[in-house]
Amino acid sequence: MRSRYARVDDGVERIAASDVARVQRLGSRFTGAALLVYCLVSMPALAQNASLTAGWWLPVSIALVVVPSGALFVLGFRRDTRWVLPAALASSAGYLLATALWFVAWNGESSEGSLRWPVWLVQFPGVPALALVVALRFRLAWTHLIVATVLVRTANHLGLYGEPAVSMLLSALLTIGLTGLFVAIAMAMATTAQTLDRTREEAIAAVVSSASETAREAERARYDALIHDRVISCLLAMRAGSPERRLVDNARDALAEMDAWQRGEVGSVRPVSAVELRGRLRYAATRIDEAVDLGVELAAETEPAAGVPEPDGVAYPPEVADAVVDAMSEALRNSVRHAGPDVDRAVVGELARSDLWIAVIDDGAGFDPAAVDGRRYGIEEGIRGRMNALAGGGVELRSEIGRGTMVRLSWTRR
Repeated sequence: MRSRYARVDDGVERIAASDVARVQRLGSRFTGAALLVYCLVSMPALAQNASLTAGWWLPVSIALVVVPSGALFVLGFRRDTRWVLPAALASSAGYLLATALWFVAWNGESSEGSLRWPVWLVQFPGVPALALVVALRFRLAWTHLIVATVLVRTANHLGLYGEPAVSMLLSALLTIGLTGLFVAIAMAMATTAQTLDRTREEAIAAVVSSASETAREAERARYDALIHDRVISCLLAMRAGSPERRLVDNARDALAEMDAWQRGEVGSVRPVSAVELRGRLRYAATRIDEAVDLGVELAAETEPAAGVPEPDGVAYPPEVADAVVDAMSEALRNSVRHAGPDVDRAVVGELARSDLWIAVIDDGAGFDPAAVDGRRYGIEEGIRGRMNALAGGGVELRSEIGRGTMVRLSWTRR
């Protein structure tokens, strides 16, 4: 049994491979680098602004901004993205705290307009908001942008003129509007990544569900074929007197397989006759679409003799029978889902000694095979994957918009 830590590691690895995680890693590098660059560019102005505040504020404000920024940038190269939210919150809190402490450290003097940016933080109030967007905290991002911009614009105006004025609110609104555009774009990118991940998860869940249903239908088909094509055929072949050796062997095989079912050993390990395979195909098809036309024929050499349940020597490997039934089921299920209402469907084919072919045909909506996403699990894994995994297996897919679809499965003995 796998440990809890192994399951956690698997979950972290799955999340790390998502589109959201990739956006978070790139976004963290960008926002972290942007904050560091802003700090570096602002260095020449820091010495000029030092006279307006107590000596402790400048190093404290630099530390409050640089440390979370450096963490964002460095951690952006890690696959595990669980740190993104704490780092983004630290960046936002550091900026807000540094700005708030300016009011405590301010000595009441002003630069009287000689300095454009007496508070160096005024140049990047929106960058920590981008970090919060990367952490998928959109409301917090907008809250930070509004609060930080109003706060730092007020501090900067006091540093310039020594008293508040209406113009500082106007400049704050302008900064919020311009920076908000970048925040909105970042939100759109993050939301798109979330949608892609959600769509992928839903597709995988649908495939898992479809595969489970296919497996259940395949097992039901095997059991139905066992009853109808082996047990009942043995009973019908019985005549008064001593039974033929062949009939005894077939009855013994049927009983052995029924015992295996009772023990839960449902996997098929014996060769599957043409008669049994036809029965399994019939059962699986009618379970999916009761109205489907069935035309799977036995080639002349596979037809059983009168009174004999199975022909001599005509049998297919169990993995071939399983793959054909499962791939046919997936193709028919796709037709039911996508071909549209009032569609005629048919399952036709021929089972011969050295080869076989099965075709699922409908006259429904059709589609353009060249436009189908290569990651379509139903077609790629459910049909092509199963048949191509067989030595001698193959799939032919033909479809045209408005003219229906044909999926032909084939296998040649090697």
